[in-house]
Amino acid sequence: MNLAPSIEDLQVRHLQAATAEELGVGERQPIVGVLQGRDRLNALSRATRLLWHGVRDLARAKPTRPIRVLDIATGAGGIPIRLWKLAARSGLKIAVDGCDSNPTSLELARRRARENGIPVQFFAADPLKGELPGGYDVITSSLYLHHLPDGRALQLLHTLDAAAEQRVILHDHVRSPGGVALARLASSLIHGATTRQEAESAIRSAFTPAEALDLARRAGIEGAVARAHWPCCFVLSW
Repeated sequence: MNLAPSIEDLQVRHLQAATAEELGVGERQPIVGVLQGRDRLNALSRATRLLWHGVRDLARAKPTRPIRVLDIATGAGGIPIRLWKLAARSGLKIAVDGCDSNPTSLELARRRARENGIPVQFFAADPLKGELPGGYDVITSSLYLHHLPDGRALQLLHTLDAAAEQRVILHDHVRSPGGVALARLASSLIHGATTRQEAESAIRSAFTPAEALDLARRAGIEGAVARAHWPCCFVLSW
């Protein structure tokens, strides 16, 4: 069985990924299942650890006050909650918030933080509508960029660059045959994370590290770095 498409099939970015709402998931419980499944996918993909490296370095450089971190399109809130836990274990002070435009996401994230006694705040905001508040040292995001066509992705980078005081760190899939194979495997092993069709679409709609760097250049951002990481993901930061 051929698990991955040919290189030629992935040379052009196809924007096929969809949000839960676009997939026709209309009931509250199915949406919760999707959010929880995607959070498990984030955890297994080492997304928090990759984002944490940049947050940790800045927190160490500013030991006199807690640095402020905002995770956008936060979904079920797993990224900011895990970032806070990593900081607590490291003895570093950070204040973490998360934002999302989906009310169900915010409800789930707030409940998780409350049940775990984690002082992470979640609020409604859509960065594509210019709704991000200022005052955050670091803005993070995981598995959001690939949902956007190029024009909207450029708009997002502009918004994040203007809002972040010190650093922006974005984690996402890499478009590659190996990524498709891993996404298909995840869709079969991680309950609720994604369907096989959605998994393939997510990879086909993702950027390569070189394309992400070019996107940053077109957005007028200087000093951006894109590094590929296992398993089939990259981090764009500046």
